[in-house]
Amino acid sequence: FKAVPGLPKIKLELSGDEQRRKLEGLIRRANTPCQYFETAPSWLTAFCRRRVEITKITPVGRGDDGLRKGWKYYIKKAEDDAELPDAFELCLHQDGRYKITPTSDCSGTIELNVTSAISWSISLVVTILVMFLSLWAFLWLTTLGARSFSAHFKDYQKGIQDFVTEIGTKFSKFLPPGSWEAMKQQVDNFVKNGLPTLVTGLAEQLEGVTWNALLFVIYLFFWVFEPLPVSAEVENIFRNYLLLKTVVCLLFATSMSLTLLFLSCPLWALFFVLTFVLNYIPEFGAILSAILTVPAVLFDGSVSDVGTRIKNVVWLAFLGALIKVITGNVIEVQLYATRGGEHMRMHPVILMAVMMICSAFLGITGMFLAVPLMAVSKFFMMSGSMPKAFRNPLLVLIEGDET
Repeated sequence: FKAVPGLPKIKLELSGDEQRRKLEGLIRRANTPCQYFETAPSWLTAFCRRRVEITKITPVGRGDDGLRKGWKYYIKKAEDDAELPDAFELCLHQDGRYKITPTSDCSGTIELNVTSAISWSISLVVTILVMFLSLWAFLWLTTLGARSFSAHFKDYQKGIQDFVTEIGTKFSKFLPPGSWEAMKQQVDNFVKNGLPTLVTGLAEQLEGVTWNALLFVIYLFFWVFEPLPVSAEVENIFRNYLLLKTVVCLLFATSMSLTLLFLSCPLWALFFVLTFVLNYIPEFGAILSAILTVPAVLFDGSVSDVGTRIKNVVWLAFLGALIKVITGNVIEVQLYATRGGEHMRMHPVILMAVMMICSAFLGITGMFLAVPLMAVSKFFMMSGSMPKAFRNPLLVLIEGDET
């Protein structure tokens, strides 16, 4: 196309019948994408209308006249004009209001955008349904895990006592007389009095983590309905990170919960929720979830043989490390490599420092967003006009090497 300064008309850079066919076909596919809706009511036709998008414009300019790369417009045939035959108009509103009037000479390329109000509405409804189903599954698994823990609480008390007794039969002879009985008495007191208090504290911490995770989901809802005023590149970094990280967290949580189910641990549903939420925190989340699963298997009193429990812990350590390597070091790395992973590459020490800073300001939500925030910073350093004398040392510091 080529814009005409001072007039709300834009002409295609074609000639004759070809120009007329191109223009008529573009307007028809934008305003009546389905032939069955040609005789439909105007409100239904408007609901299915598509827009055109500027994919290239020269010169770029400031966009004060409304012509800007990446923007979408409604298109319609301009009134007949002897000087500008077969021209078209671009509008910001579907009823023809807010016409675009170029203020300078410019040319570019427009393409038909495949989305419409109806497709956007369908995708929004599907997204909301998926979010609510995910939230329902999250709450259902949490409730199932809490009930299972309450039903097996006495088994875990018995499991701790059996484990201590087994250790005592093998190592008490190496201790001074009477010391083992005193230690065993302290363990019994802890199991009867201290363990309920510890479980209550852990439940409160879990409630806090769950609440922050829920707030994080609410932040995402706000972002869906009212996107932040950021560039498309920054939006893609956040979107790709959250999508890919969610896929990795789902794979990791599913694999770990199936491993616990295979080892006959009754708390597999609870640990699905824990590993899924904690794995959003880079490195620390997976380590913390692994530490929490060890006592859940080792002190499971429903498995009477202590030796079997120790074997289960060995299996848990082996399979857990294998799952972490596959999901974190293979699948996650490959996903990032194909979708903007160069911006998410950073040294673990820098990552920990950024996580602590973000956690101080935003709590657990800040730890979730530490990686995308750092990726956005790298994007601006690499795409901006920062001198190489400053940019390259900063990138080396962030990434940990000179490659």
